[in-house]
Amino acid sequence: MGAAIANVASTALAALGWAMQNFWKPALAGAAVVMPIWILWRLVSLPFRK
Repeated sequence: MGAAIANVASTALAALGWAMQNFWKPALAGAAVVMPIWILWRLVSLPFRK
């Protein structure tokens, strides 16, 4: 039972490490696109807020 839990934990940590290596660049690119659009939208809608 203990070996199975250790194997699951090891696999989960390996998957997390893989995700950290492979998904930070697309996430950063997405943020680089979304954040300026969001800031611009907030500035444009500023006069219409109550």
